Amino acid sequence: MKRLVVAAVCLPIVLGVVGWWALESRRPDLTGLAREEVLTLDASTRATFLRVIDDYLRTAPERVGNTFLAQEKPELDPRTFCHEDLVEIRRKSANAYLVGVVATCEEFARSGDVLLTGTGFRSPLLVTLEATGGRFEVRHVEEPGDGAMNLPSVRAMFSPDGAPRAHELSGNGSPGLTESTRDEARRAFGLPPTAKITHP
Repeated sequence: MKRLVVAAVCLPIVLGVVGWWALESRRPDLTGLAREEVLTLDASTRATFLRVIDDYLRTAPERVGNTFLAQEKPELDPRTFCHEDLVEIRRKSANAYLVGVVATCEEFARSGDVLLTGTGFRSPLLVTLEATGGRFEVRHVEEPGDGAMNLPSVRAMFSPDGAPRAHELSGNGSPGLTESTRDEARRAFGLPPTAKITHP
């Protein structure tokens, strides 16, 4: 009888350990591969970097010129609104930085009392910023270029600790981030907070 009791107690434990091992063996490796120095910069510098990146993502012709509303409804003067979650900042050279972010951008236009939504994305980006003439400018934006949840690209783009954070933010984003972008668009187009948002 004692042997039966011991077996009954041990079997669930063994099965649990085996199940945990099987789950862990299938879990993808999220460790980043980039080896540049990760910097801890002051809040003002971080805010400056994010502002420069946000301005670029919202206005650069190569990024917003081919969006849906810009092509289909140009008479409505559509605009792109973005928010960025900072992942990390790494040093590239004496006057250049690699800024890892997860960006959420969405295109909007006003049609009467309704806010139209067009092209949008949420993606990890690795932005090269260079200091030129007392200001920072975007020199390059690297985006994931593969499938499999972008894991190979994200690992290559970010540091060992940065890649897991970028992966998590890409899937979940900051709480209320999409709604925050939409609230900003409503205000910019002079619409009330309750204005309906729809696809054309």
